[in-house]
Amino acid sequence: MPNEGPVHNHVPQNEEKKLFLVLCFTAFIMLVEVAGGYFSGSLALLADAGHMFTDVAALLLSWLAIRLGRRAPDGNRTFGYQRLKILAAYTNAILLFFLSAIIIVEAVDRIFSPRRDIDSPIMLVIAVIGFVTNLASYLVLSQKGHKHAHHHAPHHTHGHSHGHSHGHSHGHDLNVQSALIHVLSDLLGSAGAIGAALVIIFFGWDIADPILSILVSVLILIYAWNMGKQTVHILIEGAPNSALPDKIKQSIMEHVQGVKDVHHVHVWSLTEEQPMATLDLTINDIANYHTVLCSIQQLLSKTYHLDHVTIQIEKGPCFDL
Repeated sequence: MPNEGPVHNHVPQNEEKKLFLVLCFTAFIMLVEVAGGYFSGSLALLADAGHMFTDVAALLLSWLAIRLGRRAPDGNRTFGYQRLKILAAYTNAILLFFLSAIIIVEAVDRIFSPRRDIDSPIMLVIAVIGFVTNLASYLVLSQKGHKHAHHHAPHHTHGHSHGHSHGHSHGHDLNVQSALIHVLSDLLGSAGAIGAALVIIFFGWDIADPILSILVSVLILIYAWNMGKQTVHILIEGAPNSALPDKIKQSIMEHVQGVKDVHHVHVWSLTEEQPMATLDLTINDIANYHTVLCSIQQLLSKTYHLDHVTIQIEKGPCFDL
């Protein structure tokens, strides 16, 4: 059997450094908002601090995923550690649900049973500090990297051909994009806290604080639900697109000469940005293994962005084991 080689996580060190810097910024603002929310009595600040706590966890796990992803695959983990960030995202989604529920219950209670007057000047100062720091984090992460791609040569043996290629983007991979979304949500949360503080200062409507907390929590719940669905789909080996297996089969039959049949098409995702596939096919007696294999690899990479594919080629009937 041919050696298919490891699947590597090629993320430049500058992305790792940017994530670590943003992680430090976010942790700092989280601590400032916890203190500010406690002393000012603002639930909106505490709600945003709770949101930022989950963002700190997400950024930390994203940063660790890049570092651990550099570890070479071994006998126990032939794909390495790349799925750690999927497990982290799933855990983060569950925590977000509990956190949002707690904040919403507390906010409703404060609407009907107000506590003490909110120190709106402190709330405003903390919110402004959070906004400026989150804006800096957003600008750091939004700087694009570079892209490159490389492909491994295909292999073939007696009656069975296997090949794979890898494409890597050093721009905004989905790991960094998810961190960027976290920071953007923090930026919007800080902007909302500034608005609530100004409403309280000029109109004396303390109810603006718990109402904003509920709105922020609802946004968090929507994000958590979407993230939870995506991570569960990946963890149960769901196809990136339900119609993709049939489309792959149809494309190969239409565009690759010498192919008689395509079967056992399986498509799944190792991570959000790395779809993978395996398939079996039968070719006619005059078709060339190498030509068919290269044609399929190029087709799948160009049309469906499938850059890690295992292909088994048979001449004659395929016997399922």
